[in-house]
This record gives sequence, structure tokens and C-alpha cells, in this order.
Amino acid sequence: MTRRTFDQELDRLQDEVLALGSLVEEALIQSVETLKGRDFAGSRRLIAGDRVINERRYAIEEETIALIATQQPMARDTRLLAAILEIVTELERMGDYAKGIARTIAVRPEIILMDEPASALDPIATLKIEDLMRQLAEDYTIIVVTHNIQHAARVSDYTAFFMMDEDRAGYLVEQGPTQELFTKPGDWRTEDYITGRFG
Repeated sequence: MTRRTFDQELDRLQDEVLALGSLVEEALIQSVETLKGRDFAGSRRLIAGDRVINERRYAIEEETIALIATQQPMARDTRLLAAILEIVTELERMGDYAKGIARTIAVRPEIILMDEPASALDPIATLKIEDLMRQLAEDYTIIVVTHNIQHAARVSDYTAFFMMDEDRAGYLVEQGPTQELFTKPGDWRTEDYITGRFG
């Protein structure tokens, strides 16, 4: 393979990554729309469509690995190919998030459980998740499990504080309206956690 052909292959792979990114972006947008609109048929289509995202990811990975193995690229090109491998893995993971959101609505729930929905997100993405949660709360009961007290204070109407000891896990310390619990906790352990004395 000539350098020109190799460069064309690199360009093609980058185009494939962009196409995969567009597929994932559309899947995420559609998954949120199916959830907000209670679109059960749409959620089933999204779940089935995740297979296309997975197949594209694996095809891009195979082509990238083949280029590395057969062309022994220089350092700059190796870094680009390694980045392609990392990006397609992350894109496919985001596609899995879209599928997970679609699965939520597929079972026609009345209650949605969110486990650390804003963990490892930047502030802008966290605000978008919180906005979505407020919209969903109009149609669903949402239960959120989080260690982030600021997040809990912003999105909840009612809060329960749980702790664990050496001999027991997940026991209820206190519960109540969020505003009250965060401003006038009735238990010293809740106050210590909220004020950052432990946790």
C-alpha cells in the first residue's frame, strides 16, 4: 500500500467514525424523545437499531487493527489509529446508553430508578440531565440514588438519607421534604454529611 493509499484509508476511517458519531447522536436524541413521549414502538425500534451501532464499531475496529498490523504506521499515524479505536469504543458505549434509555420506556414503567445519573459528567451535561429529570417527573415517579448532595438538592422534592455501618448496610437515617432535610436536618449524621464533615 502506498502512502497515498494509506492516507486515503485514514481519511475513510475518520469519515466512518464521524458517521458512527452521527448515528449515536441520533439514537440518544431519539431515546430521550421516546422516553418523554412514552413512545413504546419507538423504544423497540431503538433497541433493535443498537445492533447497527455495534456492527459499525466492530467493523471500524477491524479495519483499524488491519491497518496497524499490515502497514506499521509511523508514530503520528499510530496515535491517530489508537484514538480511532478509543473513540469508537466510547461511541458504542454511548449507543448503549441510548438503548438503556429506550429499554426504560419499553416496559411501560410508572417509576424510573436512576443510579448516579450525573456521575462523571461535566457541569453542562449534568444540567441537561437534571433538566430532563424535571421534564420526566411530570409523567413518572423518579427515584434517584446519588452521593452528590448538590445534585440531590437540585432535582428532588423528597429526600431519604441512608448510611451503612460495619454490621449493617443501607439503613434509613432520615427522610423528609428536600428543602427541610437540607436546611434543618433532624439527625446529626445527616447534618454532618450535608456539611461535609464526613462522606
